[in-house]
Order: sequence, then C-alpha cells, then structure tokens
Amino acid sequence: MDNQDNNKSAWNEPFYQTRSIGKCLSIGISFLSNRFLQIMKLALPVICILALFTTIVVYVRCDASLEYSIGQTLLFKVFATVAMTVAVAFVAAFVYRCVDVNIEGLNVYSVGYKYLYNKRFFNNVIIALIVSAIFVIVAVCLYLLASLLIQWIGPDENAGMVQGGFSITHIAVGAGAVLLFVAVTVPLYMAISVMMLERNGIFTDLKRGYVLGWKKWGRVFALEMLVVILILIAALFVMAPAYVLSLMQHSATLSRMQGDAVDIPAYFSVITIGSLFISSLVMSVFMLCRYLPHAYLYATAKLEENDEETVVAKS
Repeated sequence: MDNQDNNKSAWNEPFYQTRSIGKCLSIGISFLSNRFLQIMKLALPVICILALFTTIVVYVRCDASLEYSIGQTLLFKVFATVAMTVAVAFVAAFVYRCVDVNIEGLNVYSVGYKYLYNKRFFNNVIIALIVSAIFVIVAVCLYLLASLLIQWIGPDENAGMVQGGFSITHIAVGAGAVLLFVAVTVPLYMAISVMMLERNGIFTDLKRGYVLGWKKWGRVFALEMLVVILILIAALFVMAPAYVLSLMQHSATLSRMQGDAVDIPAYFSVITIGSLFISSLVMSVFMLCRYLPHAYLYATAKLEENDEETVVAKS
C-alpha cells in the first residue's frame, strides 16, 4: 500500500490543529479536487446507492400515473425518508472512514476497498443511522406539536389570510417550529464527529458530542449554512434538467388522465429515469463533501476543549 502522497494539500495536514470555518470548508472541497479519479473509484458503491435511491424517490414523487390515497401517500413518505436516510448514512460512513485513514497517516487516495469498507465502515453506517433517526424524530415531534398548536389556536380571522389558506399566526407557528428544529439539531453535527472518531461508546459519545456542539453552536451553524448553500447551488444546476423532464412527464400524464388529447412517447420514461440517475450521480459526488468540513471543525473544537481542560486543571 502506498502510504505517501507527494501532492501538498490541506488534506495532507495533521488532523488535529486549529482551523477557521473557511479552512474547514476548503478541505472538504479539496477532498474531491485533489485526487478526483482515485476518490471516485473508492466512492463508487456509495454514490451509486445514493443516486439510485434519489432517482427512485424523485421519479415516483413526480410521476402522476400513480393516484395516491392518503395511506399510499404516507407509505411513500415513510419509504422516501427511510431510503434517503440509509443512502446518506452510507455517504457519512464513507467520509468519516476516509478521515480515519487520514488520521492513521495513510494515503487515503490509494487504499483498497477491503481496507476502507471494513467493520469500522459499517459501524459508521449504524452511527449515522442513529443520528439521522434523531433528526427525523425531532422533526416529526415538532411537526405534530405545531399541528396541535395550530388546531388549538383555531381560525385567525383578524390576522388576515395569505396565499395557501394559512393565517399569519399559523405561519408564525410553523416558522417557530423550524427555528426550534435548527436550534436543537445543529449540535448533532458535532456529535456525529465525536461518535465516528472517538469510539468511547455510541451513547457516551452522543452525549459528549452534543454538549460540545452546544458550546460551539455558532460556528457549527455558520459552517452548516455554507455547506448547505453550496450544495443547493450545485443541485440547482445539476438536478434542474432532470427535474424539468420529470415535471413534463407528470404534466402530460395528468392531462391524459383528465381526458386531454396529450400523449408522450413510450421511451420518454426511460429518458426521464436516465437523466434523473445521471444527475443524481453527479449530485452524489458533491454530497461527499457534506460531512468533511464538520469533521475538521471538530478537530479544532477538540483542541480548544483540551486547552480549556488544561487551564482549569492548572487553576
């Protein structure tokens, strides 16, 4: 195995050192740009899983040939949530396994499948699923709480109605639920780094990482916003053509169901699925940078925490 890498980049620096938010973000980007083909070779199973599930979820969601009942709609939402959670968990596991390899002092760009996709990788998948489940549980609980609160408030005639039939008060409740979700879940990005990299027990690391995430809440949130904005910009350009094709099929099928003289070629579905898969594959590549910046922000937080403990011990 080649353990040396002559390409001087931020990815080859020691993991535990102080970095700015911008530096953490640039390392995530350099992960792909440094040795793109080598990383694609290693990440191929992961990005194919994510692209496949993304294609299925988007295509079924846009296909008007299925008339959803309430039960079918709920079933699809559950399936979509589970499928995407599993796919993203594999991405997170891959990213943190690469960080593990880097911390070990090995050249991540030349390790083999057997070394990368070992027991630790699948342990990472389980950890990512646990954290993702917490995200989903918090979101569902806040949604139900907001729904109950809106029902309790009842009609709000004095507030005035806005487009979509929701009152200003109802929108305020929904916005409050979203803000509370963000406030509660932001520390989980630090927690997942602790759980992936420290290995002192899943729930022990979850608790310690969550507390550390609250201490560094502002920086974690700022970094997350930057990562999300960059991914959304990429998605706007990468996924837009495939999404337009899906909407065209949706519109044509819906018109045909309503009795309009509209027809689409039989091969149009194949084109739509193909374009969705290719776009999702490209988007999955960008998703490889999703957790790396947070991993390197954790390295900074870890050093700061050690310094604080040293100061307290001396005093």
